[in-house]
Amino acid sequence: MLKRLLTGAVILAIYVPLLVVKELYPLFQILMMGLAGFASYEMIKLFEHRHKFPRLVKVIIIISTILLYWQFISDYDSDTIAATVTTNLNIKIGFIPTLLIIVIIFLGLMVAYDDFNGASIGRALTTILYTSLGFGTLTLLRATGLEYVLYLYIITMLTDTFAYVFGRLFGKHKMSPKISPKKTWEGAIGGTITACIVAVAFAFLYNKCLSNPDYHDNFCIFNNNNTYMAFFSKFNHVQAVCFVVFITIIGSIMGQIGDLVASKFKRTYEVKDFSDIFPGHGGVLDRFDSAIYCGMFLWGLFLIFNNIVAILV
Repeated sequence: MLKRLLTGAVILAIYVPLLVVKELYPLFQILMMGLAGFASYEMIKLFEHRHKFPRLVKVIIIISTILLYWQFISDYDSDTIAATVTTNLNIKIGFIPTLLIIVIIFLGLMVAYDDFNGASIGRALTTILYTSLGFGTLTLLRATGLEYVLYLYIITMLTDTFAYVFGRLFGKHKMSPKISPKKTWEGAIGGTITACIVAVAFAFLYNKCLSNPDYHDNFCIFNNNNTYMAFFSKFNHVQAVCFVVFITIIGSIMGQIGDLVASKFKRTYEVKDFSDIFPGHGGVLDRFDSAIYCGMFLWGLFLIFNNIVAILV
């Protein structure tokens, strides 16, 4: 327990300033890039419990993860380090061309290595997309505004914590006994309800903060014209509450699915943790499984909503 608490304190001491302080955003990008790269390494080691990758393939997977992460965030955020470099060099590849090149490379590797087959390509692409998009969406949510990534963590952390509490107190019906025997429907519902209550309170708190003209300059990376949240300006208070509750319920479900996805990976390959990089906490994916899954959902949802606004306005 002491080891877990000490590790948690160190993680928070490093992560929170990089998350909150706008001027440290470039370091936050680098941290997310590092986590994406190490998470891809964890996935490789996981898959290698059944089938080994050639050494060159492992290197290409990790490099592809990092490149796809940078291209993904630079497509949306002109303040990324990658976007600045590519703009100065007049080089702009983009996410889709980068992904196409990666797919072509891995198809070619199937010819180069006898033991690298279609299943191996599936594992490689799963690793690259899962980690690069997962940590990329956390980066973009932070760039859009501190409140959005905090909202994400409120959903995932409170759902996880109170699902455990309600599950211990009232849990009788197993939710997914073959994947995670301790999770119950009572716990899942209790965690989601708790997350909804706190998320609505948080949304109204930040609505007051947003009325302060200094807020955006201090905490948002994008300027006001590029913020991807114009959709929410169309709601009155009652509609806003209903919408936040609706999004939080779905986000809570997505966070729990993300946790189950990671558990399914570990159970399939018969490992307890993805790695031991965080003593007492496991690996990167053990800590961020819910957040990156929910983050991908929220970012996709926000883009859809704002495209709707662009069509209607």
